[in-house]
Amino acid sequence: MITRNTVKIRMATLASALVLMLASAAGASPPHGKQWESVGPLFWEAEHEESAGGAIEEVGEEMEGSGAWVRRHSNSIDGRVIATELEPGHVYTVNIVVFNNPHACTSPTRAPLRCGLMDFFFNPAAEGAIMWGDGALARNPTVEFRMHRKVKTKSRVWLGSPAGLTNPAGAEITFDLLDMGLPIPDHLRDQRTSATFGCGTGEPNDAHSGGFCKDIAVNGM
Repeated sequence: MITRNTVKIRMATLASALVLMLASAAGASPPHGKQWESVGPLFWEAEHEESAGGAIEEVGEEMEGSGAWVRRHSNSIDGRVIATELEPGHVYTVNIVVFNNPHACTSPTRAPLRCGLMDFFFNPAAEGAIMWGDGALARNPTVEFRMHRKVKTKSRVWLGSPAGLTNPAGAEITFDLLDMGLPIPDHLRDQRTSATFGCGTGEPNDAHSGGFCKDIAVNGM
């Protein structure tokens, strides 16, 4: 026998499912406005346990519902990254990876990219650089990161060409997501604006990665 309470429970369940479906569908929606260029989803760089079913997503698998976009200007770029299945309560940063001269690249990571790890470390003509983009304390599994970077801004350029971005119109641009670990009291801003804070040997979020925090997902190098 179907009672009024049963109907209410079923309606609530359907409503919750609809909300989750809409949230999932919206996860990879492009930003509003013109001139946004999709640079693809993120791919896992570390094994990851799905929160729903306990299945393990392996290195190289696509992060479901993720996406990344770039908008280019004459002297700067804007970036948007939507990451999913993150650990609420952890701090994350997104770093911008640029190759200012992608025509010089010879070792692409995956199609349709032209540049890769070998180009970054052994091909100076590609003019690669890794720099900070945005950071956040995850309050939900899905987080949207927003960034703006001007040409020749030297602050928070972690590796590569110290001039950072020099060719916004023609550079190959991708993104790298780091798990900075649990918040460190009084140092949340330091974590959100770094690639290494708190992750060194013996520090609270030691990731055993040569001082860098845990690299969990990329859409390029």
